[in-house]
Amino acid sequence: MKSCAFTVCNIAYLPRALVLAESMLKTSKIELKIVLFESRKKFSDLELNSSAEILFAEEFGFLDFQHLAMIYDVVELTTALKPRLTKYFCQNHDYVYFFDPDVVLYDDANKLQHHFGESSVLLTPHFNSPEQSDVWNDDVGLMRFGAFNLGFFAVRTCEQSKEFLDWWDKRCTFQCFFETQFGLSTDQKWLNVAFAFFDCFKVLRSPIYNFAYWNAFERFNKLRIVDGVYMIDGDPLFFAHISSFNSAEPHCITNRGSVRDQDKTYEVLELFREYAELLNAKTLNMASYTSRNYTYDYFETGEKIGAPLRIAYLDYYKENGNKIDPFNDSDLIRFAKRHNLLGRDTTVKASLAQKEEQGVVIKLMRIFVNLTVRVVGSKRYRVLCNGFLLLSSPRTLSHVWNFRK
Repeated sequence: MKSCAFTVCNIAYLPRALVLAESMLKTSKIELKIVLFESRKKFSDLELNSSAEILFAEEFGFLDFQHLAMIYDVVELTTALKPRLTKYFCQNHDYVYFFDPDVVLYDDANKLQHHFGESSVLLTPHFNSPEQSDVWNDDVGLMRFGAFNLGFFAVRTCEQSKEFLDWWDKRCTFQCFFETQFGLSTDQKWLNVAFAFFDCFKVLRSPIYNFAYWNAFERFNKLRIVDGVYMIDGDPLFFAHISSFNSAEPHCITNRGSVRDQDKTYEVLELFREYAELLNAKTLNMASYTSRNYTYDYFETGEKIGAPLRIAYLDYYKENGNKIDPFNDSDLIRFAKRHNLLGRDTTVKASLAQKEEQGVVIKLMRIFVNLTVRVVGSKRYRVLCNGFLLLSSPRTLSHVWNFRK
């Protein structure tokens, strides 16, 4: 049986993907396929002494790739094409495994084949038991972001999985936005719906899969090190998902700030320390590449693309199809300049500065809310909030920026 594993990322996450690749080769003897969402022309000098196979997303022959790259930001784009890439790899493989680039594998991925049975798609939930404390990632969080974490899935090639992948691909083509206020959470939230339509899934509930900050409350205190092997409930850890991680501060576990101090055991801190060492080494070796901007944030002439422009182009593309090269169209650039739809380059701030800035914003918002309620009254304020919710997506304002050739 032929199997393959792949991940998706832009240049900023390539060091993480290379850590995953090394763990994949060590545990599974599989050469990871890294689908890079960048221009080969921009990275023609990319040289890696790596066991991974680097594939450029633009070279898969997807006719709408450049247009989707204009419509979506980097997270939305890389997730939107996951179903399509899975279908592509299924053409020549019996089993296809997907892992996010910030995953590290501790066991043989091919062991997943034993779990399929009559099913054709394997998934893992974010967590297996209800969160009892009042935190952001409780049951309501699952309704916002999705019950299943799509940092991993595995597919057995068959007609059953093909039907699901075709449906998922179609939904993700134009509805892979991160807009939880409208029920969308990139590719991930669609799996909540898929269970109503397809009988092809098996859920892996063991805590050895998908060890991550979002299930810290039920798993972190169970992690043990036995003869150099990470164990949970007597079984070897299969994979950890090191998401929202700052390798300069491994003791923080995640920059989301959602892990309790009592869950930061010696074993947990050791796991994240080891990962930080691996990631720092890769990051240092790739500094000349990772310092470059994401290709599809810019026109070929150098202007940065703003979020509203992406939505304006979505409407144009739905009506007109593949008529223009969106990253090199002078009319689109003039349109963006005329309507002030170009983006601005900003420097990423330190986490402490971000938290301080967020605190100021929240205080200002509270003042605004109090004043608004006094002026319009509580009933009208509720109506006003619903209106602001509707306007919170640039897609609801697409008619304001009506690009036409």
